[in-house]
Amino acid sequence: MQQVQQLHQDIDSLPNEAQGLLFDFVQILKKRYLVSAQNLSSTIQKDVSQDPLVGLLAGSPNLAIESEEILEAEITAKSVWSCKE
Repeated sequence: MQQVQQLHQDIDSLPNEAQGLLFDFVQILKKRYLVSAQNLSSTIQKDVSQDPLVGLLAGSPNLAIESEEILEAEITAKSVWSCKE
């Protein structure tokens, strides 16, 4: 919190012209990062019903997290799997 207070003091000590430039710079940063955040948000919220890959594979919804456990549970002696040591 001290850094924020120090930043306020530093800004207050600048001449008006410099404060104006700083304000403009902050507006540019806000615009740039808000647009980036909105683009990311819209990409994440893409309508999955239109995605041709949805439903392509059948499997556990936890496949990415529990892949090793699922694989071990499905391996049998007839699976012709072997472990290298």
